[in-house]
Amino acid sequence: MSTEPNKTDSGLNASSLKLCTEKLNDNNFANWRYDMKCALGIMNLDHYIITHTAALKAQPDYDAKLKLVTNYIRFHLSRDKSHRFVDDLDTYDPKALWDSILSYYAGRTVENTANLMERLHDHTFDEADMQTSINTFRSVYKLMLEVSSGRFDKNTLEALWIFFVIKRLPSPFYVFRTLQFSSWKDDTVFSMTTFLSALETELRRQKEVQAQATATATALATTQNFRQNQSNQSHGSNNNNNNRNRGRRPFCQNG
Repeated sequence: MSTEPNKTDSGLNASSLKLCTEKLNDNNFANWRYDMKCALGIMNLDHYIITHTAALKAQPDYDAKLKLVTNYIRFHLSRDKSHRFVDDLDTYDPKALWDSILSYYAGRTVENTANLMERLHDHTFDEADMQTSINTFRSVYKLMLEVSSGRFDKNTLEALWIFFVIKRLPSPFYVFRTLQFSSWKDDTVFSMTTFLSALETELRRQKEVQAQATATATALATTQNFRQNQSNQSHGSNNNNNNRNRGRRPFCQNG
């Protein structure tokens, strides 16, 4: 049974063309690659960025699809990245274009490893947007592991970067940091994936505590306002009664 894509229309045309992700830049490659592969897969065009089989080349719309996929990738490049990766606008080779982008950003070179480590080192965990900070760090870290594969002892590498993250965490994570250090033993196998999951769990816990505290404070303020209003109404009623009593003439039984 053939595993080649069928000859159905991809549904992509000039009038419906839109970005599936933000255009490629030096800070978003990992997310860009993921989104692009998903988009091409949904359109049944992902076969055009891997080795082209004889069956694929034999399809009657092969040349049209080459042009389509090439331009779709180009459409997701910023202007400076287009200048870097596109030499000839009249050449339509999506696999070569895709490979050149992957080689530049994810090639297993010392330079790529160093560049990604520098990004990790400069990363800031923003207390106001911790989840985004965690997501960004995770994405860059996974790419660093990919390009540095085989160069370093993995457990040592994971431990060093986990220690780095712990020391960079904002002050509300002091207890979390202490508990993490106390849980590690001499034979601990370190995992950034597990660590970041634990960090996200702690983040959710803190948000729940904060939400509960806010709800409690709101309820307390509402109760106090209600009691104050009741007290004001009671004082007002007493004052009215006193005023009415002072305004009455004394009743004289003897005329």
